[in-house]
Amino acid sequence: MLEPLTTSSRSHLATIRPVLALGFAVALATPVAHAQWSVIHLGPPGSTASATYGIRNNQECGVVDGVAAIWNTSAASFTSLGAGTATHTDGVEQVGTRAGHAALWAGTPGSYVDLHPTVPGFIGSFGTGVFAGFQTGNIYDGSFQQRGGFWSGSAASWVDLTPPGALQSIVQGIYNGQQVGAALFGGGSVHAGIWSSTATSFLDLNPPGALASQGYGVYNGKQVGYASFAALNLPRAALWNNSVASYVDLHPPAADTSEARGVYNAAQAGFAAIAGVNHASFWTGTAASWEDLHSFLPAYYSESAAYGVWTNNAGVHHVAGNALNTLTNQYEALVWVRSSPSVTGYCFGDGSGTACPCGNNAPLGSGTGCIHSLATGGKLVATGNPSLAADTLTLLGSQMPNGSVLYFQGTTQLAGGLGITFGDGLRCAGGAVARLGTKINASGASQYPIGLDPTISVQGGVTTPGTRYYQAWYRDSFPYCTPALYDMTNALQVIWGP
Repeated sequence: MLEPLTTSSRSHLATIRPVLALGFAVALATPVAHAQWSVIHLGPPGSTASATYGIRNNQECGVVDGVAAIWNTSAASFTSLGAGTATHTDGVEQVGTRAGHAALWAGTPGSYVDLHPTVPGFIGSFGTGVFAGFQTGNIYDGSFQQRGGFWSGSAASWVDLTPPGALQSIVQGIYNGQQVGAALFGGGSVHAGIWSSTATSFLDLNPPGALASQGYGVYNGKQVGYASFAALNLPRAALWNNSVASYVDLHPPAADTSEARGVYNAAQAGFAAIAGVNHASFWTGTAASWEDLHSFLPAYYSESAAYGVWTNNAGVHHVAGNALNTLTNQYEALVWVRSSPSVTGYCFGDGSGTACPCGNNAPLGSGTGCIHSLATGGKLVATGNPSLAADTLTLLGSQMPNGSVLYFQGTTQLAGGLGITFGDGLRCAGGAVARLGTKINASGASQYPIGLDPTISVQGGVTTPGTRYYQAWYRDSFPYCTPALYDMTNALQVIWGP
């Protein structure tokens, strides 16, 4: 049986909190660095159900409370596309489903196009991929059999890619004239494969000895999915490079099952079941490269999955997915972000440096500041390029209470990078301090810059290459640790280039 995309999910709603005025002092220290992932919560305030399925060119897509949605890596950037679910984006167009029909948008509700082919007997359809004016997806015929294919912007442009001799097919993605998916042949054998825009071009990617396989993502000649073999016949995450012989088994040694759902250059994303529970996962081409993205979530998230991955020009990886929050019994739309090679985190409130003021240490390795009243630590990461000639650096704060937060820059580290106690947390950036901007957290997250904000280098007065330090100071209006009603995220060291 061929597996369509799942589109049901839900999100967490945080409480709005008031604003706090902030101020600073000066100190001197030396660097202590540590690479990290951060998690951005995309579900907008007031939502009760959200999910993220696709990401490309700094745009995520998914669904919020039955409404197709797009974001630009922050909850505040949420844009409704109207009814439906968006399953993939190329940064310009989005595809998915609406009222049982494959749907196409171009960033607004009014741009909606119904892609369902006007062919007698076709009873449903859904979109799965989009690239440069072409869209992939699948239809159900009168016997509820799936047939995969693609469009070029209209229902009438449908091209059926079901290979000769196949009973069914499903197409899951497209990039630069190549489609990926699977075909069902006699005997119930499902084989992953790729096409070059015609049914007869189908190239079987099923590895030798595999009982079944399926492709889910494609980018620049690389394909991902899964293959299952004898014995338990359980799926194992797979990577190909345009041929059966190129097959790479990505399955983590500790996993029960695994699937790779998204690919972008050298990066792959998906999920692996550990002791029967799905964990969002990231790879860079080998099983040994597997990273458990679920480990970067607070303990009250019971399961997670990733569906898409994108890497920006500065080498920063973004992974789109969802996680189940057991405190609310809701799934939440998330983006995991890994820091640029020029950006490293330090001064974590996990006991690895200065102890948090009230023993409110975060779990070791969580990559956050000290724990606040919502039982997690505030996290700070950065995306973009810290270049004075082309500054696209963005500070992303997450896992904070809703309320005000000040993003600031320093020229030195405090206590040798270990930090000093300050409010309920640790202050880590000092020296000549520059206030970048005060923002209001929504769903625990915010960013600087956004909209018409000056770039960080301009606002921070960075005019020559060198190192600066960044941190976020946020309001926590519930008494928790000290009498102070504020806490700090971890800090970042950023090396500015020409």
